[in-house]
Amino acid sequence: MSKPITSLQRQLQQIVAKQLVDISGNPFVQGIAAGSLPSSAVATYVQQDNLYLQKYLTNYQQVLGILAPDLLATTIHAIDTENRAHQVLLAFLQTDNAQLMKGTVIELPTTRAYLQHIQTAITANAWQGLAAFLACPLIYTQLAVELQQQQAAVHRNPFAAWIDFYLPKADDFTKRMIELFVNEGQTKSDYQQFHALHRFEASCKYENAFFTQAMEE
Repeated sequence: MSKPITSLQRQLQQIVAKQLVDISGNPFVQGIAAGSLPSSAVATYVQQDNLYLQKYLTNYQQVLGILAPDLLATTIHAIDTENRAHQVLLAFLQTDNAQLMKGTVIELPTTRAYLQHIQTAITANAWQGLAAFLACPLIYTQLAVELQQQQAAVHRNPFAAWIDFYLPKADDFTKRMIELFVNEGQTKSDYQQFHALHRFEASCKYENAFFTQAMEE
C-alpha cells in the first residue's frame, strides 16, 4: 500500500510542476526532445555536470552522515551510476570523459552559484541542505516522464537512453530521500519548512539555469 502524500511532499511536487513549465521550454531541453543539440552545448553540459557532481557527492555524504548514516553506501552507488547518463552524451560527442575533461575545465558562473547555494543551505543545517539537493533528482525524474509522454525517447533520438535513465525506477533512491526529507520535516516549525521549500525552489531554478548555461557557451 502506498503511503499518503503529506503536505510537504505535495508542496515539493507543486514547485517542480511550476518550474517544469519554464524548463520544458529551455532550448537545451527542447534539443534533447528533438534529438538535436550543438556538440558544444553537450560538451559544456557534461563538463559542468562533472564538476557539479564532484562536490554534490561530497556534500550529500556530509548531509546523510548527519541525517541518515545508514544510507551513505547507497548514496555513493546512486550517484556513481550517473556516469551511465553521461555515457549517452559522450557517445553523441564521440569522445570519452578523460578526453573531455583534459586540461583545465573551470566552473562556469551558474555551476559555481548553484554549488554555493547548496553549501549555504548545508551551513544552515543538514535538513536545509537536503532540501537544496532534492531539486536535482526530482526535476530530472519529472522531466524524463514529461519527455517520455511527448514520445521524445524514440529509437532515432540519440538522447533516448539519457531520457530513459532518469525515468522513475521501482527501487528509486530519490523516493527514500523524499521520505527522509518529509519525516525530518515533521519536527520542523512552519518557519523552517518555509525556508527549506524556498531553498528547494531556488535549486529548481538553478537546474533550469544549468541547461541554459550549456547553450550560452
